Amino acid sequence: MARPHLPNTVKAVERPKRAPLEPEPAGWITPDNLISISIRRNKRNNTYFPSPDAIKQFFEDYSEKLIQISFTELSLDEKAPLFPDTAKMKEYFDVFLDVLPRWKRVTFWAPYVSRESLFGRLQLPPAVNLEHVTLQGPSFCDIPAVTEVLLQCWRSTGSIRTFEMVQFNEDTAHSQSILGNPCIYVPLGQLTSLRLDIKMSVEHCCEVLLLSPYLENCSITNVTGPDMFPRPILTPLLERLNLAVNYEDHALSKPTYLCRLFDSLQAPVLHHLNIECDDNWQNQSFLNFLRVSQCTLEALEMFMVRMTDRELYEILQHTPELRILKIHGDTSQNPQPLTCDLMKELTKFPQNQNLLCPSLEMFSVNDDAVEDLPDGILSDMLLSRVSDVYVQNVWFRSSRENPKHQIDIQRLESVKGHLEILQNISIDRSRTAWEDWNKSVRQKLEELDQRGEQSVAL
Repeated sequence: MARPHLPNTVKAVERPKRAPLEPEPAGWITPDNLISISIRRNKRNNTYFPSPDAIKQFFEDYSEKLIQISFTELSLDEKAPLFPDTAKMKEYFDVFLDVLPRWKRVTFWAPYVSRESLFGRLQLPPAVNLEHVTLQGPSFCDIPAVTEVLLQCWRSTGSIRTFEMVQFNEDTAHSQSILGNPCIYVPLGQLTSLRLDIKMSVEHCCEVLLLSPYLENCSITNVTGPDMFPRPILTPLLERLNLAVNYEDHALSKPTYLCRLFDSLQAPVLHHLNIECDDNWQNQSFLNFLRVSQCTLEALEMFMVRMTDRELYEILQHTPELRILKIHGDTSQNPQPLTCDLMKELTKFPQNQNLLCPSLEMFSVNDDAVEDLPDGILSDMLLSRVSDVYVQNVWFRSSRENPKHQIDIQRLESVKGHLEILQNISIDRSRTAWEDWNKSVRQKLEELDQRGEQSVAL
């Protein structure tokens, strides 16, 4: 069969004309009337948007407004370029530094901070409006070294309230550029909030707390040795403290030192304490800290803390005002402190005249923490607490199919939403459940603060 004849010319197909695309704005205005930019990296070709020129124009268009900058990666485990384009980073930071007095909040991926831009300037105007600095980076990044580079940005300002050095606390190393305290270039004397995920010795942690008299919120999550610091430390305004060991010390059979911090610390207004310590727990040091501080703990959260049921009992005896208690264990720390005897002390019944944690409103355990408990003991304790103060929020970090606690799970699920107590029950191992718990803790503590203010007013 012959091939069909095709004409020599083909009529073009007419397509509807596209409307011209509006250029994507370089930034936006926040609810608190800042102009905000977020620079994003194209992962396929490692280019960045918006461009330095677009950002500069945006800054000029809103020259009367203060600025919020985010030049970082979407998450800490992003495979960002190990050696970013030096010239391009300089272009961005030249634009940023031109408006330094307008900085309000900045978040930088530490490897992106341009030394060439900063060292090329003989003098910078003070960042008189800067309140919040966050430096992020991968585990191998020497973030303290970047604080030295950025020092001239805040050398002459007294306005910074929040400072954060954020990274995964695994596979980290001590700073190779700063041989002493890695926070030497951080404006500690003016901070009310501090987060340090960098590797820190107990000695340097103590120095940081000593030099931060206005701290209200502190998180230090990579604590290692050495531990010598004989001087007492008073943190008169510290309300929230989060401490975690460097987990690699225990894995490498090195001693952990976190508990030694409690030998020096006094925190009289502390009401929320979170501790992660997988080895070498020293209960006497912690009890002495509670006695000396005379603080009223309202929230105590513990993860992987190796202690006996007797030691946990002693702690709960010293914290009668607890509203929030979280005990998450790990099978590497067996036996767990939540035994039948301890759960009996937490269970309300007529013969128990010395009920532990009588004001408890939120409670969380994980499956490892209750590994040794007979099924039904956990739900017995929670359902017993019907009084003027009752447990409202429970997070059991476990799967619903947990064969060892089906009675507990079924009983808790059956009463969910049907009783005045236990209005919020979560049996879930997901990250979302973890985030929801943390959010609920913050809300509960805010509620307790409001209750306290109202009672004082009356």
